[in-house]
This record gives sequence, C-alpha cells and structure tokens, in this order.
Amino acid sequence: MLYINHCVSLRNDALHVDKHLQHTLPVAEIGETLTGLYRLLEISYPKFFKMDLVSKAAFLATEVLMQAVRFEGNRDKVATVLTTASGCLAVDEKFEASRSEGASPALFVYTLPNIMLGEICIRHQFKGEQLCSVAPATDCYFMEGYVQDLLDNHDTDACLCGFVEAYDQTIDVRLIWVSAQESKTPFDQEHLLQIFAS
Repeated sequence: MLYINHCVSLRNDALHVDKHLQHTLPVAEIGETLTGLYRLLEISYPKFFKMDLVSKAAFLATEVLMQAVRFEGNRDKVATVLTTASGCLAVDEKFEASRSEGASPALFVYTLPNIMLGEICIRHQFKGEQLCSVAPATDCYFMEGYVQDLLDNHDTDACLCGFVEAYDQTIDVRLIWVSAQESKTPFDQEHLLQIFAS
C-alpha cells in the first residue's frame, strides 16, 4: 500500500506544510512573492534568479517538501510527476516579444513546461521517471494509477507529484511525497481529491 507522507501547498499568500500554516506571504507581484519566499527560507541557490516563474514556484515548494520528508534513500529511485495548467506561457510570451530584437537564449531554455522537472531533479539529484503534463487541473485518477504503477513495477521507491501553476498573478502549487512508508494518509482517490480538487 502507498501513502502520502507529506504535502505542501503554496497558494498566493500562504505556505502550508501538512495542512499547517508555515508562512503568510506579503501580497505582491508574483515574482516578488516568490523571491521573498526564497529569502525567507534562507536558501542559497544562485541559479534560482534565472528561473522562470513556474520553475521558481515548483523549486520553492519542493525545497519545503524535502525539508519535511528528510529523504535518505536512493535518489536514483525517486520519480517526479507534475501537472501544470499554463506551463511556461509567461516565458513564451516574453520570448515572442523579444524575437523582433533578437531572441534571447536565456528565455529560450525556459520555453518548455517540463523545465521545472529539470530544476527540481538537478537540485535534489532525483534520477527516476519524470513526467510533466499540461492540463487545466490534476487528473487524480491518472495520477493514482501512474504513480501506483511506478512504485509497483518500475524500480521506484518514492514519487514527488503534484500541480504547479505560476501565471498572471496566481501561484498555486500543491505537492505530495508518495512512498510505501506508512503514514496516516493513504494514497487513494479520496485523499488526492481532497488535496487537488479544492
């Protein structure tokens, strides 16, 4: 049986870990909010400042989640499964606008919605399966089946999965850590819907 060991929610002005409020964030422009949280968490990772908004949001929520998880297992066997609604649309818009002046290579690398997976996996050395889907919301039925299959049949010990949105003044990140390590929250439809359908 699989369990949701920890859950992080970062939504506009609040950061929750396992449903407990950790920080209230000042209401500001989305980029300022994310940079403020980075500083509040006292992270030292200079590459953060080059990331696009969705990567920053995913990165920060993952940092908080991993502090709760304290994973000491084989990182080669950690999968990452994320959904995003807008993906890299903010960067796509900037990149398109920059084309008349000569396209920016710094923007170009962030014109793929799955770049957030790379940022997370590089930082935490996760080398398992990776999947990024673009959809208006998390498909909990797909997530349950896909993650269950990864852990049952594909040499995966744990999975970071969730929904990441950072676009047009909206931050909505909900991440969970799933493994066979027993905890109070089963990895099932009921609990996935409580986390992702709210």
